[in-house]
Amino acid sequence: MTDIQCMKMNIFKKIPFVLKNKERVPLSDSEETKVILSLMQILSERFANENVTFVVVESIDIKKLKQLSHSEKALEQIKFGSNGINNRVDWLRNSPAHFGSLYGDLPQYSKKYIRNIFTPIQCFFSKRGRQNVDYKSPYVNISGGIRHTTDQPRKYLNSIFFVGGSSVFGMGCEDKHTLPSSLQWLINQSTFLREHFSVFNLGVRGQSLLLDFYKIFNLKTTPGDIVILQGVKSTLTQQLTHLQTDKFLLISPDFNNREKSDDVFFDSGHIIYKGHYLLAEEIYTGLFSPRASVEPSKELRENTQHISKADKRKALNTLELKCGNIKTATNIDLHPEIRTYLKEIKPLAPSFGTVGATVVNCNPFTLGHKHFIKQAASQVDSLFVFVVEEDASYFDFKTRYKLVTEGVKGINNITVVRSGKFIMSSITYPEYFSKAKSETKTIASAALDLDIFGEYIAPILNISIRFIGSEDDCAITKQHNVQMQNILPTYGIKVEEMKRFKHNSQNISASLVRKYIERGLLEETKEWVPVSTFDVIKNIKI
Repeated sequence: MTDIQCMKMNIFKKIPFVLKNKERVPLSDSEETKVILSLMQILSERFANENVTFVVVESIDIKKLKQLSHSEKALEQIKFGSNGINNRVDWLRNSPAHFGSLYGDLPQYSKKYIRNIFTPIQCFFSKRGRQNVDYKSPYVNISGGIRHTTDQPRKYLNSIFFVGGSSVFGMGCEDKHTLPSSLQWLINQSTFLREHFSVFNLGVRGQSLLLDFYKIFNLKTTPGDIVILQGVKSTLTQQLTHLQTDKFLLISPDFNNREKSDDVFFDSGHIIYKGHYLLAEEIYTGLFSPRASVEPSKELRENTQHISKADKRKALNTLELKCGNIKTATNIDLHPEIRTYLKEIKPLAPSFGTVGATVVNCNPFTLGHKHFIKQAASQVDSLFVFVVEEDASYFDFKTRYKLVTEGVKGINNITVVRSGKFIMSSITYPEYFSKAKSETKTIASAALDLDIFGEYIAPILNISIRFIGSEDDCAITKQHNVQMQNILPTYGIKVEEMKRFKHNSQNISASLVRKYIERGLLEETKEWVPVSTFDVIKNIKI
């Protein structure tokens, strides 16, 4: 084992919390109801104060249909467990007879397709809740623990976060057919909304409602965001009607208006892509159509459980007691190097305005880098430029840092900072420094790198936007960008992608400059780099 591997294990080793005996005691139905209602009221008040819209969507249930088709009647009778079908997932993956009518109109429909979209994705517990493991296939893709939402805009103002279990995750459908992707598609059809919202799928198969709450309480939102919780029983939502405002919405899925030929249930509690689209339409209408104010009836007010401050405190304690044990503590919390680094950068934090950041290697600094940084700086009041400190490049860190500081002179709102060992390093994202970084088959996880940035670096510097350049050549950097676009918004950090700067119809890239240097064509680099970079290149001994 290398020194770097040992260091990584020592710094980032996960330590599970011990589950105490009292935490194993289940809640009674009445206790759980009281806890859930209290948590709902806490969230509705908190989000209203933060100018965040909170939407609660009821569970999907075949019993709500007024008229059932032949296959739906059969589904209603199917039992799972010891008294019926033992393994529900295996049964689904083996294409039950009714799947032909459900999926048959899809050109890609086959038994192989069904097995893929019903793949049981594994999960793990993190400090911020239960997450999916990363996964890649033709139809199901998870990056940074978050399932891919198709057609997300490159630039957007606010986020829509979907939280829930398998219905949000999209068990039984491909990426473009999930509920979040369906809502994103509808948003994109609106000229006004298409660059306003980006939708994120935080669903995890088999997620309990308390775990959903735990995830929402650990989610960082910004004013104007929307949080959608799907999968709440109607017996609970009926007791939440009195809380409805323009910032707290209740939606009850209604599939009775579906076409007679379009069955939407693949089992009694889950729907296919057609059902997701219908539900997305209901959510879209609820969010973006004019709404009349809701005034609860006298009877409803009288029958609503009173939630006291003591109830709220008890509910929060119960949530921590029941879900806090899923956390993992990492040695990074107390690691002296991260504490020293945070202490070093803390005085740099701006006292006002919008703060952005970008992370660059600049091997070497080109006119493309300069254009990118100048464009990013023009969109914020202050911009931090973190220079990768890892000495694993053609130009060493000291030289690259100097090239960046010289190259950005004249851009007044920029602060150049060393990245340390916790931003794009061989510890947090070793694949970036691998010789195989351009291989498309290499799967890399940037979760550690981005979680550290989101949890430790960004808050101390008040960073709310991270800028990235579009990436077509390097598969590892492209994966990092995709995961960044998934993970950082859950920390309240927007990710904005900017197109590469072209010269004579060709992208300006540091790799092209290095190729000229390696071939001894130093003068050829002159049109691609600033004068300060060329002054270094021209003195290289070949």
